[in-house]
Amino acid sequence: MMPWGGRFSAPPAPDMLAFTSSVTVDRRLWAEDIAGSRAHVGALERSGLVTPEEGTTLRGGLDQVEAELAGGAFDFQPTDEDIHMAVERRLTELVGAVGGKLHTGRSRNDQVATDLLLYLRRRLREVSAAVASLADTLHRRAVEAGDAVMPGYTHLQRAQPVLLAHHLAAHAWALLRDVARLSGAAEAADDQCPLGAGALSGTGLLLDPAATARDLGFRRSFRNSIDAVASRDLAVEAVAACAIAMATMSRLAEDVILWSTTEFGFAELPDSWSTGSSMMPQKRNPDVAELVRGRAGRVSGRLGGLLATVKALPLSYDRDLQEDKEPLFDALDTTSTSAAAMAGLMAEIVFLTDRMAAAGGGDALATELADRLVRAGAPFRQAHREVGELVARLHADGRALHDARPEDLEPFGGVVTVDDAVAARHHTGGTAPSAVAAQLDELHHAIAAALARVSPSSTNVAGPLIAAPDPELDVRPFEESDYLPLTTEVPEWYSQPMQAILLRRFVLHFGSTSFVAWRRGERVGFVIGWLPPDRPDEVFVHSVTLAPGERGRGTGRVLYARLAEAGRRAGRRRMVATIRPHNEGSLAFHRAMGFSFRTAGAEPDARGVPVIPDWDGPGEDRVVAEAALEELRI
Repeated sequence: MMPWGGRFSAPPAPDMLAFTSSVTVDRRLWAEDIAGSRAHVGALERSGLVTPEEGTTLRGGLDQVEAELAGGAFDFQPTDEDIHMAVERRLTELVGAVGGKLHTGRSRNDQVATDLLLYLRRRLREVSAAVASLADTLHRRAVEAGDAVMPGYTHLQRAQPVLLAHHLAAHAWALLRDVARLSGAAEAADDQCPLGAGALSGTGLLLDPAATARDLGFRRSFRNSIDAVASRDLAVEAVAACAIAMATMSRLAEDVILWSTTEFGFAELPDSWSTGSSMMPQKRNPDVAELVRGRAGRVSGRLGGLLATVKALPLSYDRDLQEDKEPLFDALDTTSTSAAAMAGLMAEIVFLTDRMAAAGGGDALATELADRLVRAGAPFRQAHREVGELVARLHADGRALHDARPEDLEPFGGVVTVDDAVAARHHTGGTAPSAVAAQLDELHHAIAAALARVSPSSTNVAGPLIAAPDPELDVRPFEESDYLPLTTEVPEWYSQPMQAILLRRFVLHFGSTSFVAWRRGERVGFVIGWLPPDRPDEVFVHSVTLAPGERGRGTGRVLYARLAEAGRRAGRRRMVATIRPHNEGSLAFHRAMGFSFRTAGAEPDARGVPVIPDWDGPGEDRVVAEAALEELRI
């Protein structure tokens, strides 16, 4: 019998069951479904709806189901409508009748909504990181390009000379806006937990949705139970962000396709990222770029299809919403793989800068001639007309601007060069070498900040908070020589340039209580501590930063242990840190380390976390974590 079969006198037709089943699509939500079920078991225990012994049994069964799914040994059955029913069915097989208590106070409506948000906040950060990595590749190639010049285009006609680095950076900046959209959607998925909304109206049982939300790392529980189960706007937002990112990559792909043609001759495709023809031996085809361009259309279609699915659904839940996952998963997967493929291609493509430079002059210098006249006092419209007439005369004579004789150019200030035209645009954001160098430095910081925003430490669903430290980890005192590498390598500071100055000041003055973590010869994190002279019992944590991938490896714990040791030597007895209220990862880390949160002067937020308003200035609310050194779990 189906779990919902009590009301029916006949079993479902096999064809009907096959038609309505979604398990082949939504099975990728298994990890999120297990996580949500574990949190729900905790809620049932707290309410007394299951005993502690039953809770232990259910958690043990979920552990076994998780192991089977992770190891590929899970045996899906034809009656498994979706991943939720598959997990519950297998759990009941393992633990018996107590498995039937798992769904107490829960509907598949709030269950799937919760699973989807848990998945989105993880997967969107992964996709964001892939897109940011493509921007990082473009930045590296822009730096390598130096002062190489190419023609800039409007209407696909040569317009003005620009630096190749300037052109590549333009694509990188657009990609960073895509990262902001994707990571913004990921952060929105952290907001409200739907679990506890039930089918649509909540639950009449004594469950605490706010506590469940905290257990799952959400900022708060749902505000409206109907909205919690009915809304898919975050799925739409995610697909929209993917569609825009794919459009950005498609424009880059189009440049690659054009530049690699014989007609342009600006780039040579690498053998490792191109294909040949089954018939024409000479061909080297830009298939990666063409497929990205083609798949951009597919993801745009996914957005249109998903909007069409949700646009006229009556509240609350309708089975149409089962169709949200295929377009969502495809959009996320396609965006991630496209970004990775384009990064591989752009890392190895060869720019033929001599050909670019040769095409960068000629009539593309006309605007610089007009600007010369304007600098000499001529009205721009007059200058525009006179240069246009010059170009027309040259063309009538079968010549271009680069063929002009000195006497032709004398009224315009003499011969003009590509270097003249490029160097004149030295304002912020311009294409002069000095302006591009400053821009690339800013771009470097922006990319690093984007990567930090989407690193595993910025989400609450990736791995354990504290683990045994790796024996390859080495923690050393912060030295002056660490300053520049860390402001380059550690991305947290990039979006706040003043913080780099503050970092250096703290390093210089408080180096004895600041430490750097090294792994295999690479800096992977640091902690900046301070022994406040006016608070003689305190070690203050100014900042702690870990490189992507270090969360859950014990690195933060070891850094805090070294800082605590320095505090003990100085006669300090407690450690204090301040945390931004929405940094759930940091809040959970400090809880696990044995910190408590200061309540004096604080106001509890929707999660019950005590937040001190304006701690670090107007609007700069903080949670103050404190612990006695001897009580730290280090």
